[in-house]
Amino acid sequence: MLEPSRAPRPVYVFDLPEELAGQDEHVKQSVGLVKLTLDEEMQALARAAGDSIKMAYYCARASLVEIDGRKLNKGEAEDESVLRHADPVIRQLIVAAYGEISTTSEENSKKFLASKRVKVE
Repeated sequence: MLEPSRAPRPVYVFDLPEELAGQDEHVKQSVGLVKLTLDEEMQALARAAGDSIKMAYYCARASLVEIDGRKLNKGEAEDESVLRHADPVIRQLIVAAYGEISTTSEENSKKFLASKRVKVE
């Protein structure tokens, strides 16, 4: 069995809105992100040192694997370079995209919590 970090993962591709496409030299059309493993999330949490804004940034960075259909070279820290140099609006969209693929809906959360049962064994 493959380790979760080595198994192929779906890439969630988000297209920039038409009015933003082509305006940034680092991200012209689309971004691709993957869902993070527990280890990747824990690494991002450790780097953020309790700062929620940094946590969002580090998770988005770890999740970012593709720009404009081209796979990023994590070994060369291309993900960091893209985020550092991208327009702030594009950066915000990348963070929002990470949130979209990693957070459940409020409705699902309510259903889950409403399913609570108590067992005594």
